[in-house]
Amino acid sequence: MEMSEGKFRTGKPGFGCRGGKLYRFEKRSVLVLAPWPEPQAWFKSHRKGWHSSRKRADKVFSNTLFSKDWIKREGYGFIGGFTWDVWLGDPAKPQPGEVEQYKRYHGKEPKAPEDILAHRQKIRETNEWCEKNKWAVRYVRKLLSPYFDAMPDEVREELSRYKNRRWHLFCLFARCPGALELSWSNPALCYALASNWVFHKPAVKRPMEAARRLIGKKQRHILAWLGFPGTESVRRIMAKVDPQALNIKRLLAFRGALQNPNIVKWLSRLERINVEVMDMAAWREYHPFLSAGLLMAFSREKDWRKLGDAKRLFDDTVRMARKLPGVHPRRTIQTLQQLKVFHDHLVQEQNLQWMRDRLAERGVTRLDFPRPPFAGTPAIQPIRDTDSLQAEGVEMNHCVAIRMEWALGRRSFFYRVLAPVRATMEVNYSTSMRKWIPGELKGKHNGSVPDSLKELLFAELFAGGPYIGEAEFSGQIAMGAGHD
Repeated sequence: MEMSEGKFRTGKPGFGCRGGKLYRFEKRSVLVLAPWPEPQAWFKSHRKGWHSSRKRADKVFSNTLFSKDWIKREGYGFIGGFTWDVWLGDPAKPQPGEVEQYKRYHGKEPKAPEDILAHRQKIRETNEWCEKNKWAVRYVRKLLSPYFDAMPDEVREELSRYKNRRWHLFCLFARCPGALELSWSNPALCYALASNWVFHKPAVKRPMEAARRLIGKKQRHILAWLGFPGTESVRRIMAKVDPQALNIKRLLAFRGALQNPNIVKWLSRLERINVEVMDMAAWREYHPFLSAGLLMAFSREKDWRKLGDAKRLFDDTVRMARKLPGVHPRRTIQTLQQLKVFHDHLVQEQNLQWMRDRLAERGVTRLDFPRPPFAGTPAIQPIRDTDSLQAEGVEMNHCVAIRMEWALGRRSFFYRVLAPVRATMEVNYSTSMRKWIPGELKGKHNGSVPDSLKELLFAELFAGGPYIGEAEFSGQIAMGAGHD
């Protein structure tokens, strides 16, 4: 029976578990998930009565699933493994264990005693916060345990390998015997089969029945049915994809890239395919800059911070090269070092081109950026227009100007840092968090800034408060004078 908007009521916002079912109550809706071995989902809101909703089921299920031995493996779920040790002694001569811990936490080795001291303080603060909040995590997970404990341990552990669409995989494992074995041998293929209505055109009306019919067939047959090349080489490539790298948009683009024989040949040489390699292969605009050696370099890099920096370097290189079509690398880029050399060459060409156009007064249009998110400080000044951002890139000899469109679209904003170091600061708007978050902070020639100083500068910027324009400032002065 449908209820009017005014009479609709749910329980108190939060989770509940009763009769084996998991309940998720929100202000104007309720979601009910049935457990293994017959998972189902029902959703009801103030606008619509009970109905099925895979999307809402996956959002709750994927975000709340945790490993059975999470105390041992995930600690409190905040800092990636366990409570970190706080080391003592001379920071100028740290113990090997502390250096290893620093590298795991920051992705690089400490360079000075100040780095060790800042790390120790950070670990103390993190441990204190976890200790303060562990009761809440324990309470919620204890509440959810009856629902998740109902599934077999091997299913639960396999689901934890994936980052999203866990509900779709959960339903596939429950309803299609043999799906778990497929996930063990080829996670990317299993992921696509669990959401086969996205990959098969026209979409089948009963996707689980279609999956049951396919699950016992050869993987090449399943690939061809899903629109991938049904070859042994593509099957082997799909088996190398990291489950954490999978999402629907990326996998659809990757399917298109696997039609390219060169991409297939290069990917066949890799031992693993991480998210960076998958993105580089998936998007067609990257293909002219790819090589087997470069993909191999990205595939072998295990340090996630270095990998992230290298991917940003590659993205900026592609954007600059597209704007400077006459500039080509002298040879195929095979290593990360060659990528950096070509990137730096493009920076020089971009800055020289802007200075030539400026002197000739051609092609240079000054555009104001949207309102800065933060006022800044005397030492951290907002860059207000495209001309100033380009001048910052020339002065600092880096490629910040290539992200001009981001600032115009209010995806990013940039600041000139004058002290205690000369650097360029970037803040990014997170649509999921709905707030501005720290971005990059680079010195001249893309030089790095110590993590401790980086945290301090971003804290100073965020503490400075919102930007107040001249008109608003004058209005506030006038109001203050009126009150006097």
